[in-house]
Amino acid sequence: MSPILSSTALDWYQRVRPSRAANTASLECIHLEFESQAERTPQRAILVDENGYLTYAALRSAIEFRAASLLQHCQGSQGRDAVGVLLENDTEKIVTYFACLKAGLAYVPLEPYPGPVMEQIFARAPFGAIAASRKFAPALPVSHGKGTATLWCEEEEPREEIHSNFPTPDPLRAAHLAFTSGSGAGIPRMVETDHAGSVLSHGWRSRLWPYDPAEDVVGCNIFGIWDAVPALCRNTPVVLIGDGAMRDPFALASAIARFGITRIMMTPTLLDACLDCAEGIEALRRLRLLVLCGEAVTPVLMDRAWEVLPRVRIVNLYSTAECHDIAAGELRPGKAVTCGIVADFAEVHICNPDRPHRLVEVGSAGRVLVGGSALARVPGHAPGAGLEGFLEVELPAAAGGRRRTRVFDTGDLGRFHPGGELEILGRCDSGVKIRGSWVDPAVVEGVVARHPKVRQACVTAGTGQRGQAELVAFVTTPRGDLEGEDLAAELRSFAASRLPARSLPDRFISVARFPLLPSGKIDRRRLRASGQRSSAPAEAGPPPDDLRGQVLSSFREALDDATVGMGDDFHARGGHSLRAIRLCGILHHRTGRCVPVRDIYLHPTPSSLSRHLQKRRALHLRPDWRLPELGAAAAAAIVRGHRTPPRTILVTGATGFLGRSLVHALLRETSAHIVAAVRAGGGRNPRRRLRDALDRCGGPNVSGRDLFRRVEAIPIDLAKELMGLNPAAFASLGREVDAIFHLAADLDLFASYGDLEPVNVGGTREVLRLALERGTPVHCVSSSAVFPLGRQARWPEETFGVEAMKSLAADLETSGADGYSLSKFGAELLVWSAFERGLPVSVVRVPHILGHSEGGGSDGRDRLTAAARAFAAAGVFPEGDWAWQFAPVNVLCRELVRGLEADLTPDRPVRHLALQTLRAAEILSVLRAFGIEPDLLSLPALASAMVAAARTGAGRTAAATDQGNQAICATAQLIHQYGPLAALNLSDPRLVTRRSIPGDAAAIFRDALGQSYR
Repeated sequence: MSPILSSTALDWYQRVRPSRAANTASLECIHLEFESQAERTPQRAILVDENGYLTYAALRSAIEFRAASLLQHCQGSQGRDAVGVLLENDTEKIVTYFACLKAGLAYVPLEPYPGPVMEQIFARAPFGAIAASRKFAPALPVSHGKGTATLWCEEEEPREEIHSNFPTPDPLRAAHLAFTSGSGAGIPRMVETDHAGSVLSHGWRSRLWPYDPAEDVVGCNIFGIWDAVPALCRNTPVVLIGDGAMRDPFALASAIARFGITRIMMTPTLLDACLDCAEGIEALRRLRLLVLCGEAVTPVLMDRAWEVLPRVRIVNLYSTAECHDIAAGELRPGKAVTCGIVADFAEVHICNPDRPHRLVEVGSAGRVLVGGSALARVPGHAPGAGLEGFLEVELPAAAGGRRRTRVFDTGDLGRFHPGGELEILGRCDSGVKIRGSWVDPAVVEGVVARHPKVRQACVTAGTGQRGQAELVAFVTTPRGDLEGEDLAAELRSFAASRLPARSLPDRFISVARFPLLPSGKIDRRRLRASGQRSSAPAEAGPPPDDLRGQVLSSFREALDDATVGMGDDFHARGGHSLRAIRLCGILHHRTGRCVPVRDIYLHPTPSSLSRHLQKRRALHLRPDWRLPELGAAAAAAIVRGHRTPPRTILVTGATGFLGRSLVHALLRETSAHIVAAVRAGGGRNPRRRLRDALDRCGGPNVSGRDLFRRVEAIPIDLAKELMGLNPAAFASLGREVDAIFHLAADLDLFASYGDLEPVNVGGTREVLRLALERGTPVHCVSSSAVFPLGRQARWPEETFGVEAMKSLAADLETSGADGYSLSKFGAELLVWSAFERGLPVSVVRVPHILGHSEGGGSDGRDRLTAAARAFAAAGVFPEGDWAWQFAPVNVLCRELVRGLEADLTPDRPVRHLALQTLRAAEILSVLRAFGIEPDLLSLPALASAMVAAARTGAGRTAAATDQGNQAICATAQLIHQYGPLAALNLSDPRLVTRRSIPGDAAAIFRDALGQSYR
């Protein structure tokens, strides 16, 4: 039986992975794909960065202006048809990219390389023009202006008319000239690709992971253009994340939340750093799709990711600049970490490492050669240049015999699984992948050896304690002595001026002499072993609970170096941006403090950072709240369903908006004596505080002696044991009351769970302790916030009880719930725990409580009214078919009072109180009734517009009064903290009720919004 050979061009692969052949004849240019979509939805806000947003129409107009400018700048540059682009990751880069393509010029992305590297790039590339930002002017070679015009993009003046004849689109024209990381140092390899390969790649990727224009927001940085373009061609909003944010997990977390990003591509190294940071994990949990690309994914990393991101789809993409995408597949627990299936338009051959014409058998390891329709081409301007790694090989053909084919030698070692999945095992040559980029240690070695204090240099690839690849430079000096950290710092500075940042060694180690093999060559294996990090624990330092000791041990762990002292500089000891991210995560874990990466640069020693962190307050720890059992006497006294009307009712939170409205309703509808619990402290008499609150509410004319004949005000502190009462007063209150309305809560949407827990969870515990003494019924007002966020999530009244609620805990935490939601969830869990102990309880869940109530007064501070005011003042409105659900406060109070007469039976302890949902179109009609015609924006664009309006302190419509501007600022704060979906209440869970509250939701909301403007 013939062996099965490792090539996708053979029959066995087509049997296990049938695919349709890619047809390049039907392809169009990249920019034509974009323009077709722009014509269909011209007014959609599609591209967002930190400075604002562009609609398709505005983006297309900017592209045409830039394309005309580039053609003008390239006039007279015969044969120089490429544009070097040195811009930040913002909308200007996207505009310039499409402008290059429209003008028939090749797009050449540049980085601010060290001077010698940039000089060599400019000597090789056929630049007709440079498009750059003034910020990067120092990085451009002094000679770049000779025959090459420079367009400073931020200084370009838009013109009303464009007089340019753009070339006829040709999918086979050069689209990109990319300088890849293939050579690690000096001059990167130059690769030329056409439109056709990119279009094939975009189409294949979008079939694997379809875009949902209504739900998805794509965040782009490291893979910028390549990740943004397919989304833009498919009507999906794109957020360009600033370069600084991708090096700071706290800033990255903020960007993901603020713009509502749902899918992002990053390197495994960056993912590893984000998993060290609590904020990074929370941000990643918001994603629907996480694409890993740029380097090998280790099983250790995936185990960590699956543990904390169980609901995020994680995929592995294998690609190179020389042939676009090669393979991709979903990563799942319990399966081997592979690159998945090969792209429809690509061919992969696994060959003998030393004989590229001979395929190895399936399951065997070999050198990975790739070919196919998207393979890079021979540069037309310089034949023979940029061909490193390309081969003509003769391989077996599917129909028998052999065929010659052009391939690219990736230098990777890989193998095929019998099911057709490709696995990458490492490198065949001397190259090593460091932080997502290929580096050749030999090239780095040559640079280090040129330092005047270095007699001999040897650079090797090592492995850190966490399994990450690192580059270690060993040196000997002319005198043979060791110069320690002073020399290391000098060498690092010397290398940084001559090498790209990705090629800098992580460590510089001075040795007296290099170990040698019998042949006289350096024994690199022994040398590498001598430089391995010690796995021994760090030397004894300050006590573990001492902040200085925690910071010092964090530095040592992040740098994998047990010798780091309090005065050692992070960067001088080998720290780089990714290690800084890791250090922030370790510090957060050990100290409870959120440390942004900028603090590591401002305070680079353990000593200085410790002093800085002394000013920070640690996060709260979550205590284990426990309830007492229901007493035997109380259990005997409870007769479910046959209780007489209560004579004394305790109302917690009596001075809050809902509390004071309920007190009025109880005065109106019952003859009971009311014990109004008022927050202690503040230096005000509790009777006066209650009186002032009730006066603000309006309602029945109850005043002076008549009011306090039926209402008693008592000061309590729910954050304290026994509600801050002495034991005798607590016991007396327990004997006195016949029913409890528990409304009190600390409503701070910006506070953490730890900050809210003492009142919202601990206070509920104390109320239940009071009720459990004699089995007093508790009517608890809960919230739809106890359910996970999700625009399609609907929750029936049958969802209750400890087990049912606990099953939702993980979903709630991973759906982006705020501290208030989590604290209300914890309070409800306690109520259901008391319910299982036999306590009569009634839980009323409500969505938003509308601030306006007919005849009951209004303060207009509810979140829905505030959001609508912000829309009106900023002149923006979220696109899409979303809805709000609410309950007017007067209707809610009426239903709560009616609940006193209902049987508290174990089969129906929950009621959901809400009007019919109010859809987006109806809310927009309400705004239009007030003369507001807002722009419909995608969520990331709306978030950008709202934050920008808050920054300037003024809206742009007639509704931008002081009240409207305050609403903008409050909404922008919520967007920063929780993202646009949660901040604008678009992802609120829907309560399914047996009986909806009667009323015209649109009319009630219009009346409430109108009241707020009076």
